[in-house]
Amino acid sequence: MGKYLISLSILISTSVSFAHDACFHVTKKMELADLVEHTACKDLEVGEKKTVNFNESSSPSGIEHKYVLEKTAPNTYKAKINLEFHDTKFISGKPSKLGRRMQARINECLKENNPKLIGPNGEKLTIELVPPAEKHLPEYADIKTSITVDTKPVRRAHSHYYGIKSSCSTVMHELFHLMGLTDEYQEVEYILPFEQDCRSYGPEDSIMSDSSSTSRDGPSGYIMSCMCTKPEGCQTYPQSQFEGQSTCPPDYKLHVMYGSGSPESLKSMFAITRLGTGMMMAAKPIQQILLGVRPSAKTPNSLLYPAHFRAIIFPGCKAKNSIYYKCADESYIRPLKYIQSCSNKPKVCSDPTEWLK
Repeated sequence: MGKYLISLSILISTSVSFAHDACFHVTKKMELADLVEHTACKDLEVGEKKTVNFNESSSPSGIEHKYVLEKTAPNTYKAKINLEFHDTKFISGKPSKLGRRMQARINECLKENNPKLIGPNGEKLTIELVPPAEKHLPEYADIKTSITVDTKPVRRAHSHYYGIKSSCSTVMHELFHLMGLTDEYQEVEYILPFEQDCRSYGPEDSIMSDSSSTSRDGPSGYIMSCMCTKPEGCQTYPQSQFEGQSTCPPDYKLHVMYGSGSPESLKSMFAITRLGTGMMMAAKPIQQILLGVRPSAKTPNSLLYPAHFRAIIFPGCKAKNSIYYKCADESYIRPLKYIQSCSNKPKVCSDPTEWLK
């Protein structure tokens, strides 16, 4: 009996010790997470730099991003990307002629578009490529990214594959991928009929939704309406019941249409589009409810939405990028429709005019 009590005493003592060690490690882990979050959310001092190096598994937005960020003046930032170009004639250690041409091509695009990288509070961002003479320096080793360059026209580029004749809008779209921004368009090619697209869609004037949006100028906005989804028709509602809302009644689906111009002209566009759709349907009345017109939330005269800019300037900061990271999550996940669905996301992710604010 005495032996049993001694053994029990040792067991209890050991269990308490293990519990203490477990609590200690959990506490230390939480302290480390808090430190990482604090560092990610802290604005740089003028002259300070930090290396951003996320691979796909560690990335808060789900895609790799590699660049060196520097604050060069109050509200002014510079991001450097280290691209190593390859082609079929590439000789290791020697930059190819095609690679030099691609570097020059991207520099032209950056010169054209850098003045348009404006933050929500007037901040300015400049993107630069690391020059060939500096690509080998230790400070840029961790952000080196291999890019394949094609001399033939590229139908669909991606962040590691460009064409020498790719448009500047395409180049900028792909460079933003290397800075952590995800695609926002509906996938129609790289998805099978029995798969589900888990992506959150962005507005039409977002460069990550439509790269051609770089050429759009002037005021823009979104016509928000509800469209009946039942061929036999839906219950009718008075227009005034849903004016100013962002949700639709049962059997109606939210429809968002981008347009340029004043709110009055956008409402006229809605009326004309609605009339044309009704005529195409053999004069069958189309059930559509106008919710209202919203101005674009994109920063004026900028290529970037506020959420884009914050994600680049404060990479890894969950406090500042909470909505963006939650909506960007699973952008490239394609689960089977009949086995599992996409994870639940905040309701705001289904509203392309809201989640990038």
